[in-house]
Amino acid sequence: MKLEQLYYLTEAIKFGSISIAARENYVPQSTVSTSITRLEKELETSLLKRTNKGIFATEAGQEIAEKSKQIFSLLDEIRSSACNAENRFALNIVAMPSLVDTVLADVFIEIEQNNHPLMVNVVTDEPNVILQNVQLGLSDLGIIFDNQPFHYPDLTYEPLFIDSYCLFVGKNSPYYQWDSISINEALTCHHITYKTEYERETNLLTRMISPYGKPDIALRVDNTESMRRIIAKSQYVAFFPHFTTYHDAYIESEKIKALPIHDANLTLYIGYIESRNFRDLQGNQIFLKLLQKIVQENNYQQSE
Repeated sequence: MKLEQLYYLTEAIKFGSISIAARENYVPQSTVSTSITRLEKELETSLLKRTNKGIFATEAGQEIAEKSKQIFSLLDEIRSSACNAENRFALNIVAMPSLVDTVLADVFIEIEQNNHPLMVNVVTDEPNVILQNVQLGLSDLGIIFDNQPFHYPDLTYEPLFIDSYCLFVGKNSPYYQWDSISINEALTCHHITYKTEYERETNLLTRMISPYGKPDIALRVDNTESMRRIIAKSQYVAFFPHFTTYHDAYIESEKIKALPIHDANLTLYIGYIESRNFRDLQGNQIFLKLLQKIVQENNYQQSE
């Protein structure tokens, strides 16, 4: 039995529809349906009544959904209790990798240098997993970006700043001396891509680039540091958010140049999300205050 199975059951019951539950949680319908079906097989009982008018909880399904809510609430209490003995606030954060490498890295340095009472656990993943982790109460905070401001059920969203994608090129690239580049020219280059970029429709970069075409993908890796190192020594290129240029050793040493895309809208909205149901208020507030401080000190473009 997995927490996500319990979560999708409660969501399907809440919306009275598997398809709506999937849509509201930004996952394929098959993800919700398969999770619930596997849970029913494991428990050897029917949890939902499926009809032409939607789905309804069986008596067992309703009881399990109610107990699931209690489980998610207890998880939050357990995390807080585990850290009380050390007089620190335990904080679980899930974020997109490029944010951990840049903005959040400066926050962690600030926490260590000034001995702030936080014990932080960070994992990185794609936006749909970030949303799921915060909704399930597995993470206290999600740091995320998208091509539009967020509006998600059961979550609060606060903007941090606005940014955009640019093209990272190395000194060996014929475009290195350029001041900017067109989207068509950018797509003709040999690209390094990160994990599932341009494979899944739910991937942010896939959604943003697809109206303009598809890049010439020559290499796929699972580490952004590897991407930079290869770009610096070859003609490979990759799209990166512009904020990743801050304090970047490759950019500062001029081994890589960040070219703006002058004829495409690749705007990003960066912000954080919290669950309305699972929040370590004091720990969150301490961390968010530090995060906002770092954003201001580094002159990231402020959101309106």
